Amino acid sequence: MRRMILVISLLLGAALSASPSHGRAYCRAYVLQSEELAWAPIYHNRVRAVLEIIPPDGPAFQTTVNRLLPWQEPPPRQGQRFRLRCDAINSGSFVFAR
Repeated sequence: MRRMILVISLLLGAALSASPSHGRAYCRAYVLQSEELAWAPIYHNRVRAVLEIIPPDGPAFQTTVNRLLPWQEPPPRQGQRFRLRCDAINSGSFVFAR
């Protein structure tokens, strides 16, 4: 019985944290083009990616992102899809999600 309560509470907590409630809108993002640039600091990769962002309540738009990624993190690949918070797009502080 305790295990069942624990599992239900964990699933409920995960569902609530993943839902776009509490003013958090999630956008879909598609990687249209991605390239690794030549110069980067040691143990990093410099990546330029062209993303198509589709907000839930507006037209789709494209943006180009230049980021330094740790060498252990895989760079985004063409055709990759992921979700990100829409307010992160406006602040310019979003990261590539797996």
